Amino acid sequence: RSAWVCEGNTQADRVAEGSLDLALAWVERSGAETRGLSAHLIRAEYLRAVRPGTAGPVQAANVTVLVDSGSPTWSSWNRFAHDFASESGAHVADIDDGGITGEAFYTHVRRLRVPVLESPKRHTSATPPRLGRCPVTDPVPVWTWSLLHRTGDDRPAVRHAVESMVALADAREWRSAPPGTWWVPPDDPHRAILSS
Repeated sequence: RSAWVCEGNTQADRVAEGSLDLALAWVERSGAETRGLSAHLIRAEYLRAVRPGTAGPVQAANVTVLVDSGSPTWSSWNRFAHDFASESGAHVADIDDGGITGEAFYTHVRRLRVPVLESPKRHTSATPPRLGRCPVTDPVPVWTWSLLHRTGDDRPAVRHAVESMVALADAREWRSAPPGTWWVPPDDPHRAILSS
């Protein structure tokens, strides 16, 4: 199953309105606070790039990020991508075909012939031949997955779920920043945890 069930803002809205008690999503600090949500870091995912040929490291300034502004499905990703490009010097390529993932993503990599940042949405197919996944450095882009619940919801089941998920994440070392220079958006709610 895909880790991207629906867009992060949609998940956050559903928790805020009460149709969900918990959700795993990307959220900005201001978005969580405005909705009255608490955000617990579950995973710091280090994003990689896909490029033609070799799979060695690539500096962030030499990466391209795809942005699909025509689809609300990608609004969280679009904000993340624009902030990353602005602060790292990465390039932005506007697309309008939903090709942030899947076969269309690989088609864009082949067309652009440069390293293209992968989104955290899981690909359902293997990386095609003659394309390689590579680490991004200086800085490493980090996508943070938050476990969201309504602030003040202290029901035992919710508290237990949060404590269990955070304990699992700690045991798996999912809540740590990569070595070296890394980047999260300026309004990321987990910057302090990653910096410690």
